[in-house]
Amino acid sequence: ALQPGSMAPVNQATGAGGQYRMIPMPGNLIGGLMGRGGSTISSIRKNHPGVTIKVNQPQGNSIASVVITGDPRNVPLAEAAVWEALMSTPGNPPPGVVPPGATRGPGAEIGRA
Repeated sequence: ALQPGSMAPVNQATGAGGQYRMIPMPGNLIGGLMGRGGSTISSIRKNHPGVTIKVNQPQGNSIASVVITGDPRNVPLAEAAVWEALMSTPGNPPPGVVPPGATRGPGAEIGRA
């Protein structure tokens, strides 16, 4: 879980009319999302303009989160790309991590600022 005060309020993070999506996941999946030298996450960011993708993995915490904010048209597309990267990593999906289109995992949040 995110620590209080670790992120800006949603309205500051997304701007007027922006959208956010927070995807909690086991911390051991972050390496697959990042890719070698950050290549996977960089590619997702480059291919989804108007969207900011932040990976939060507090030290000593087994749960990480990916926070996607920005253009409401592109946030769902960036989220799909994140899931695609996670699903293409060998050994995924792990138990308890369910991609969109299936039932949402506990703690998932979606909203509009």
